[in-house]
Amino acid sequence: MNGRAHSILLLISLCVGGYAQVRVDKPIDLNGATGADRQVIGLHDGVIAVDALNARTLQRGNYRFAEVTGGSAWLADLQPALDQPQAGLCLLLRSADANTGAVTLSVNGSLPIAVLKEGGAPLQAGDIGAGETVSVVHDGSVFQLVSARRMDRKPCPTGTTQVNELYCIETNERDTAEFQLAAVACGNAGMALCTWGQWYTACANAGTLGLQNMTGNWEWTNSAANSDNQVRIVGESTCTQAGASYGWGLVSVNYRCCFRR
Repeated sequence: MNGRAHSILLLISLCVGGYAQVRVDKPIDLNGATGADRQVIGLHDGVIAVDALNARTLQRGNYRFAEVTGGSAWLADLQPALDQPQAGLCLLLRSADANTGAVTLSVNGSLPIAVLKEGGAPLQAGDIGAGETVSVVHDGSVFQLVSARRMDRKPCPTGTTQVNELYCIETNERDTAEFQLAAVACGNAGMALCTWGQWYTACANAGTLGLQNMTGNWEWTNSAANSDNQVRIVGESTCTQAGASYGWGLVSVNYRCCFRR
């Protein structure tokens, strides 16, 4: 069906029944000679889920964006109105308020549906700040938060001290060990040998942080010391003193582990 025939069909429908819908069981091929003959015009903004979406609604994205309110009981009104949310539904939501705890979402009056993070954990207070826009997707049973969550810093493990927002360091050095054994021990503890920069920052602030024995013994770092088969060792007498030792062999050195938050 070309553009002109489609226009005629619409015109007949309007003349016969006033405002009406036209349903066809064949593809509509708009192949008129000009742009004016290859368009369907006059579609109003959608109101309910089965309404056709006009170009303006698609451009505005109203059908998937909503301002949500309620702190932790989100209420979203989409236009056109949405049926019960189904798997695959992706929404963009701007939260008027910071969440105060676990979040639920009701879409166009649906029953509240949980909004979870990291595959199945409820949101914590402050995960979403006031005025933030987030993306959620329905997985068939709940909404999964897929963007814009504030990342919480992990707490420092027992026996470590927070150096700054980025990492923690063990408060005291460990007994001597060969480099590879020290690296494995830190890994088994969920940490890693400190970088030279991490160790120096901690050492320079040891008094304030309450760190012990930062100087007085050599300690391993994870730096290769710009030399094959060697590892940077630090702290024998001062925070700035550094040297290199063979990482593979019988050399044993004190060490401490760092934890990235």
